[in-house]
Amino acid sequence: MTTQNEQMSEQEVPDIPDIQGMPDLDIVDITDAQVDVEDAPAVAPVQAQEPAAAPPPPPGPDPQLAVLAQQNGALQQQVNQWGQWQAQQRMERQILEEANAARQQLEQQGYPDDQIEMIVSQQQAFQRREAELQANLQKTQLHEQGRYRAAMHYAKQHGVDADLLLSYNTPQEMDSRAREMSRISQLEAKLAKYEKAQVPAQNFDSGTSAVSATSSEGTWLERYNAGDRSEQAAAAARRAAGLG
Repeated sequence: MTTQNEQMSEQEVPDIPDIQGMPDLDIVDITDAQVDVEDAPAVAPVQAQEPAAAPPPPPGPDPQLAVLAQQNGALQQQVNQWGQWQAQQRMERQILEEANAARQQLEQQGYPDDQIEMIVSQQQAFQRREAELQANLQKTQLHEQGRYRAAMHYAKQHGVDADLLLSYNTPQEMDSRAREMSRISQLEAKLAKYEKAQVPAQNFDSGTSAVSATSSEGTWLERYNAGDRSEQAAAAARRAAGLG
């Protein structure tokens, strides 16, 4: 150990510079320094932009209205059938009452039974045929009234002419045709608008300008023939001769 200490003491110790000869340095104490943040530029808070709401889809046909219309049509048909059955029953009772009255009258007049039955049968057949024709006429009238109401309904719903729907017999055919007519009408309107936008603006002064230029050309040619040898008159003469 003594040998090691002696060896370490014998080693050269580096020279320490003299700090007394060094220039003084100003040391600033910033521990109590305050920073004025009022003069700093204000930064506006960034707000997240909300995405634009998608436009609502166009309203389609209400399925409940279609179901109600179908139910009303079926109910109206049942009411019409019930009314026709009641009318037939009243007509049949009337035919039987008139047949009994005719039979009694013919018996009182002394007609034989076979002839009475033939006359009464012919009378009943005629009355039933007449009642059938009357019922068919009433049924046709009801059908036409229903067709007219249906045509007016679908024409108003789809914005088309009701007269163009009267050639169809069922409400389903009228509805389908009215939808197709409405779609075609919308396409034609869009096409007409597109074609109108593609037509270039017309210059209505072109004709006047052309007439004015022709008139000026003739004037300069006349002046050249009269002896004018100016540049304009000479140019007009060369153009008239096909040299210009």
